[in-house]
Amino acid sequence: MRHLGLRAITFLVATAALATPLWGAGYVLRVGAVSLGNGGANPVGIPPGATDLEFSFIASGGFEANIGLPGLLFGYRAQRAWGGYISTGGGLVMDAHGAGPGVYSAFGADFGRRVKFNIEYKQALGASENGILSPYALRMGCGLWF
Repeated sequence: MRHLGLRAITFLVATAALATPLWGAGYVLRVGAVSLGNGGANPVGIPPGATDLEFSFIASGGFEANIGLPGLLFGYRAQRAWGGYISTGGGLVMDAHGAGPGVYSAFGADFGRRVKFNIEYKQALGASENGILSPYALRMGCGLWF
C-alpha cells in the first residue's frame, strides 16, 4: 500500500511538470536548516544531509511543487516584479512526530535572471495521529529558469 501512494505522488508531480510549458518554468534547489518539531532548526551539515535539501518546480502560471521537508507540498506562488514572492498551498506535511495532511505558506525572494539566487522561509501546519505538526524551514539556494 505504501508503494501505491509513492507511485501516485510521483505520477502527479511528473504529470504537472510535463503538462506545463517549459518556457517560464523554474527549478530551484535549496539548502538550509529545517525544524521538525524536535527543538530548533537543525544546523546544516557539510555536506548537507537529505533533510537539509528541498527541490521546487515553479511553473509560469504560478503553480509550484516542493519536494523535501517540511513535506510534499503543492501550491500557488504570487511573484512580484522585484523578485519577492509569497506562496501558499497544501499537501503531505512531515516532521519528527509523523506525517499527515496540512497546509503551508512561504515567503522569499529570487535574485538574478536565468540563474537565480533564492532565499525562502516556509511554515507548514498539519495533523497526524500523533497530534499537530508544525515544521518550518529557512533555506537558500540556486535556481535555473527557462
